[in-house]
Amino acid sequence: MNAESTLSTLSPSPILHPIPVTSIIPSRWQPRSTWDPEALLELAKDIRDHGLIYPVILFAKGDNDYELVAGERRTRAIVALALADIPAWSTHHGPSLHAAIDYVAAQGWLLLDQDPAIWTALAFATILARLEDPADLPRLHQLVVADNIQRQNLSPIEEAKAIQDLMDANGLTQRAVADQLGWSQQKVADRLSLLKLAPEVRNDLTAQAVSPTHARSIARLPVDVQPAFSKVAQEMIRRQGDQATTTGQVAALASTVRRFLEPDHWLPAPDAVLPPDIRNRMRLVRHLLTRLRASGKLSERSPAIMALRDDGAYDHANLLGRKPDLICRNTRSLETILYAIIGAQLGAERADLHSVWSAAAIENLWTCSTCRLGAVLPPPGDLDFTLPCDRWHSEETRPDTSADVSAQPITCLFWSSNAEPLVVPAVSQLTSWSEQLHFDGFRHDPFPHYDDLDLWLAAARAATAARHAQDQERTHSRDTRHLRELAAYVAEQRSRFADVSHFQAHLCSFCIYQQQRPDDLPPCLFAVQPLDDYGRPKAPDFGLLVRQDGLMVPRCSHFRLAQVDVAPMPGFRLPDRPAVLAWIRRLATWPQRNNHDHTLFTGLAWLPYDRPDPKTVHDPDRLVRYLDARWDDLGDDRMATLLHTLCSEIGAMANYRNEFDLFDPTTLRIERWASAPWSILHDHDQSYRLSDYPKSWPRPWEVSA
Repeated sequence: MNAESTLSTLSPSPILHPIPVTSIIPSRWQPRSTWDPEALLELAKDIRDHGLIYPVILFAKGDNDYELVAGERRTRAIVALALADIPAWSTHHGPSLHAAIDYVAAQGWLLLDQDPAIWTALAFATILARLEDPADLPRLHQLVVADNIQRQNLSPIEEAKAIQDLMDANGLTQRAVADQLGWSQQKVADRLSLLKLAPEVRNDLTAQAVSPTHARSIARLPVDVQPAFSKVAQEMIRRQGDQATTTGQVAALASTVRRFLEPDHWLPAPDAVLPPDIRNRMRLVRHLLTRLRASGKLSERSPAIMALRDDGAYDHANLLGRKPDLICRNTRSLETILYAIIGAQLGAERADLHSVWSAAAIENLWTCSTCRLGAVLPPPGDLDFTLPCDRWHSEETRPDTSADVSAQPITCLFWSSNAEPLVVPAVSQLTSWSEQLHFDGFRHDPFPHYDDLDLWLAAARAATAARHAQDQERTHSRDTRHLRELAAYVAEQRSRFADVSHFQAHLCSFCIYQQQRPDDLPPCLFAVQPLDDYGRPKAPDFGLLVRQDGLMVPRCSHFRLAQVDVAPMPGFRLPDRPAVLAWIRRLATWPQRNNHDHTLFTGLAWLPYDRPDPKTVHDPDRLVRYLDARWDDLGDDRMATLLHTLCSEIGAMANYRNEFDLFDPTTLRIERWASAPWSILHDHDQSYRLSDYPKSWPRPWEVSA
């Protein structure tokens, strides 16, 4: 039904009456609150040029008063035309039609009665009107709404107010109003939804900053958050440059925000399998949202909440749209949300999860007295895995089983309600052990966990025992590694160099550190007194001596010759004995020796005289007595040979990366040698470790390998 047919059927009489405009008052049901001066000016000029084509509709309110039903725009236009011709008006405002239009657009005509000259002159201005029966007010009310909606360009808010007033005054349903206006019921419902908008958003709609479609999406949100959401929507429109292209985006975002702010959105299904700390984090957000909405501070926090759309814990993710359980798995994301919800109340830079949880837990009685684990006796304190209850972690925090547990209102993020499924998460190491030990009660999906505390305890005990056994085995293997290395060295030495007959081809039996051991251990003092490698036992390093003609013999870095059978060195004489012994005593007692003296001093460790620690400590008195007695046995020639051998051998060790000379006391010859690490026998790709090896010398290990 169109506007003309609606108006034509509401009056049984076509008789028109000229009514003075001073007798007409606006409709009590008029929905329009603003009047466009430009549109009124255009209408006034049209009436001036062509006359009034459509009469206004009135009903008698008293003896000389008539109330408008339809035609207030036409009435205001005729009043403006009359004012422009009234001398009393022109004196103050000029004869301009524009001035009259501006006045009636803003003020109407009733206030003109305050100036008798103007009001009297205005009474001569009449308007043709159709008079309706004042007894049928509901029908007239419908006519007012129909006329304004179908004939005029009302704002969406004005239309919504008019429809709501019509429904309230006459007890009409949305369907009945839709039939009267020729609209669909959905269109009526959409218009009425705009009445749920906050005043700021209504202004945005009137100013066309947002479209009616945007406004309907915004109206579904809580009133307190609508202004902040409207700003976000306007920013989206500004970026896109078109309202139409953002319709779907704004609707989707509004739906996301509405779900986010709904406390029950954060309530997982009762039978959901979630880690207790994740479930409790969701419970905490739900509690805080409920408090926020009840406190009246949602409007204050809504800008921070809207900022979660693109400020998701430093990665610019949309935290408003993520699933609650995924948000609560990330502490940084959760703390960002907590601060957005309660930041103003905290007055802190960031929300502290544990303090906020503790306060909420006490308020809601989420305490140990209401936790299903609160009254359970803790397991023995010898388990290696994280316990499901914080109070079980140490003797200081364990509950007093002799007291009422309700008197201990400590709570934690692992609080577990009796109404929820028991979930005992298995840490990664316990997960691995549970799989190895084949525990039937272990669950993989949706994450590794147990649903029975006794099964978890049995798994933790078995895994602890297995872990301790494994650790003991590893410790034993680590502590005896040096023994296996020594055994391998001895076996390698005997197998590869058994046919080498040379003074430098030392076997362990010639070393001062040699000690008789069982057959399964190498005969070395390091078997019982290993070297220290950052707190771990370590065998000596091994290497090779290579003669210039290609002879290759093994060498231990800590080899110390036990005995030297020396031949006389004719023609070589040492200084007198007291001077030599005094010099050696000085080496043994001087704490800051130079390199040469240190080399000789280390070489004296070969000498098998009786001393407390043959590895490191010299006893000057015993050393001098030993050498003095040995001098008598050997004579000057052999003593000179012994000291020459000691100096030669230790000097070679101090310069093992270069060519060096070694003195052979059995042949009284000096030979040229070089050295190489033992590992090249097993790993041929170690040429970088031979940078100092003489380039012209043979590499016999490559041939023998």
